[in-house]
Amino acid sequence: MEAGRQRLRPIMMTSIAFIAGLLPLAIATGAGAVGNRTIGTAAVGGMTLGTICGLLLVPGLYVGFRLRRAAVAPPAEPEASPIEPERADA
Repeated sequence: MEAGRQRLRPIMMTSIAFIAGLLPLAIATGAGAVGNRTIGTAAVGGMTLGTICGLLLVPGLYVGFRLRRAAVAPPAEPEASPIEPERADA
């Protein structure tokens, strides 16, 4: 959880900067603009969709799988370590 909090801001800043950098390509005019707009629109859309999925889908799947795992197999009781034998005087 802590790693997620620490990494969210840099990931979002990079994604938004990349999308903002592609916007002039997506709204290009002039000679060759059709090709530029096509590539720019696809890149902006893909990056936006990827960012949204990364923010919503990945954490949602993590929580869902974690809940499913807890419901299917509750944690077992810890076993004695095979390296250290149990002592009666402890």
